[in-house]
Amino acid sequence: MDIKLLALVLKLKLPAYGLAAPFLLWYRLVAAAPKYRKLIGENIRAFRRKAGLSQEKLAEKADLHSVYISQVERAERAVTIETLLKITKVLRIRLRDIVGDL
Repeated sequence: MDIKLLALVLKLKLPAYGLAAPFLLWYRLVAAAPKYRKLIGENIRAFRRKAGLSQEKLAEKADLHSVYISQVERAERAVTIETLLKITKVLRIRLRDIVGDL
Protein backbone atom coordinates (compact mmCIF):
# COMPACT_ATOMS: atom_id res chain seq x y z
CA MET A 1 0.00 0.00 0.00
CA ASP A 2 1.27 3.48 -0.85
CA ILE A 3 2.62 5.44 2.16
CA LYS A 4 0.40 8.46 1.43
CA LEU A 5 -2.65 6.24 1.08
CA LEU A 6 -1.79 4.50 4.34
CA ALA A 7 -1.43 7.88 6.05
CA LEU A 8 -4.85 8.92 4.77
CA VAL A 9 -6.40 5.64 5.89
CA LEU A 10 -4.96 6.15 9.37
CA LYS A 11 -5.95 9.82 9.45
CA LEU A 12 -9.53 8.99 8.45
CA LYS A 13 -9.52 6.16 10.99
CA LEU A 14 -10.62 3.56 8.49
CA PRO A 15 -10.37 0.11 9.98
CA ALA A 16 -7.74 -2.13 8.43
CA TYR A 17 -9.78 -3.92 5.75
CA GLY A 18 -6.76 -5.19 3.85
CA LEU A 19 -7.22 -4.76 0.12
CA ALA A 20 -10.61 -3.10 0.57
CA ALA A 21 -9.08 -0.10 2.40
CA PRO A 22 -8.10 1.81 -0.79
CA PHE A 23 -11.60 1.34 -2.20
CA LEU A 24 -13.19 2.53 1.04
CA LEU A 25 -10.90 5.55 1.06
CA TRP A 26 -11.80 6.36 -2.56
CA TYR A 27 -15.51 5.96 -1.73
CA ARG A 28 -15.23 8.35 1.21
CA LEU A 29 -13.35 10.96 -0.80
CA VAL A 30 -15.70 10.85 -3.80
CA ALA A 31 -18.79 10.89 -1.61
CA ALA A 32 -17.38 13.96 0.11
CA ALA A 33 -16.62 15.76 -3.16
CA PRO A 34 -18.32 19.14 -3.34
CA LYS A 35 -21.50 19.25 -5.38
CA TYR A 36 -20.00 21.72 -7.84
CA ARG A 37 -17.29 19.21 -8.79
CA LYS A 38 -19.94 16.64 -9.64
CA LEU A 39 -21.92 19.13 -11.75
CA ILE A 40 -18.82 20.30 -13.64
CA GLY A 41 -17.70 16.72 -14.24
CA GLU A 42 -21.14 15.65 -15.48
CA ASN A 43 -21.33 18.65 -17.81
CA ILE A 44 -17.85 18.03 -19.23
CA ARG A 45 -18.73 14.38 -19.84
CA ALA A 46 -22.02 15.29 -21.54
CA PHE A 47 -20.41 17.85 -23.88
CA ARG A 48 -17.47 15.54 -24.59
CA ARG A 49 -19.80 12.72 -25.60
CA LYS A 50 -21.93 15.11 -27.65
CA ALA A 51 -18.77 16.14 -29.51
CA GLY A 52 -17.99 12.47 -30.12
CA LEU A 53 -14.65 12.60 -28.31
CA SER A 54 -13.09 10.02 -26.04
CA GLN A 55 -11.40 11.12 -22.84
CA GLU A 56 -8.08 10.38 -24.48
CA LYS A 57 -8.83 12.51 -27.54
CA LEU A 58 -10.12 15.43 -25.42
CA ALA A 59 -7.02 15.23 -23.24
CA GLU A 60 -4.73 15.18 -26.27
CA LYS A 61 -6.37 18.20 -27.88
CA ALA A 62 -6.48 20.16 -24.60
CA ASP A 63 -2.87 19.25 -23.72
CA LEU A 64 -3.95 17.40 -20.58
CA HIS A 65 -3.62 13.82 -19.38
CA SER A 66 -6.50 11.40 -19.97
CA VAL A 67 -6.36 10.25 -16.33
CA TYR A 68 -6.90 13.86 -15.27
CA ILE A 69 -9.96 14.18 -17.54
CA SER A 70 -11.33 10.96 -16.06
CA GLN A 71 -10.77 12.20 -12.51
CA VAL A 72 -12.45 15.53 -13.24
CA GLU A 73 -15.47 13.81 -14.80
CA ARG A 74 -15.78 11.59 -11.71
CA ALA A 75 -15.41 14.58 -9.33
CA GLU A 76 -12.17 13.23 -7.90
CA ARG A 77 -10.12 16.29 -8.87
CA ALA A 78 -10.79 19.98 -8.69
CA VAL A 79 -10.37 21.80 -11.97
CA THR A 80 -8.85 25.24 -12.48
CA ILE A 81 -10.30 28.01 -14.63
CA GLU A 82 -7.30 27.66 -16.94
CA THR A 83 -8.04 23.96 -17.45
CA LEU A 84 -11.75 24.64 -17.96
CA LEU A 85 -10.86 27.16 -20.66
CA LYS A 86 -8.69 24.58 -22.43
CA ILE A 87 -11.52 22.05 -22.31
CA THR A 88 -14.17 24.51 -23.49
CA LYS A 89 -11.95 25.59 -26.39
CA VAL A 90 -11.61 22.00 -27.59
CA LEU A 91 -15.34 21.31 -27.13
CA ARG A 92 -16.22 24.65 -28.79
CA ILE A 93 -18.52 25.70 -26.00
CA ARG A 94 -18.63 28.61 -23.56
CA LEU A 95 -17.41 28.38 -19.98
CA ARG A 96 -20.90 29.14 -18.75
CA ASP A 97 -22.16 26.03 -20.55
CA ILE A 98 -20.16 23.97 -18.06
CA VAL A 99 -20.66 26.01 -14.90
CA GLY A 100 -24.12 27.39 -15.63
CA ASP A 101 -25.90 25.01 -13.23
CA LEU A 102 -23.90 26.28 -10.29
